[in-house]
Amino acid sequence: MTAASDALLSRPIAVADVPAAGLEVTVEASEAERAELARCFGTGPIDRLVGSFSLTGTSERIHVTGIVEAGLIQTCVVTLEPFATNMREEVDVTFMSTPALERWRAAFEEPEAGETPAEDEPDEIVGGAVDLGAVTAEFFALGLDPYPRKPGAQFQYEGGDDGKTSPFAVLKNLPRREGQ
Repeated sequence: MTAASDALLSRPIAVADVPAAGLEVTVEASEAERAELARCFGTGPIDRLVGSFSLTGTSERIHVTGIVEAGLIQTCVVTLEPFATNMREEVDVTFMSTPALERWRAAFEEPEAGETPAEDEPDEIVGGAVDLGAVTAEFFALGLDPYPRKPGAQFQYEGGDDGKTSPFAVLKNLPRREGQ
């Protein structure tokens, strides 16, 4: 996670404000924030980015669950045409205060051979707050398809006459440089 001041989307929630019964929070990115996220992540326009979260815990440990959803334009890797798509990513993150995080790390400092922690390392509560904007941006990035394909788009290789020619066959016809 990034610090709140470095986040493209920042919505800090003070852990002291989380009641014992829990807290429901919705983060909705503004038009300017969506434009900056699209620029940074190399997508087309993002018309909607919303994180819906449930926070539970104490000032020592906050558990955040929820969903990040977006509607955006991506470019098809097959046709190179832009197309509208939706993204949905589940969120399950734990934040701990610095002392609690140090205790957690110490418990796994010298694990038995082959033993690993049962869960991912928690994120740190910074300045008494968790930044749900940063969580929204991070899970948006995680949910993006790295090879977006427009529905129905299929790669068709049009090789030589028999259709079995390797795409590398043309390389043999390239001029060679001295010493190669």
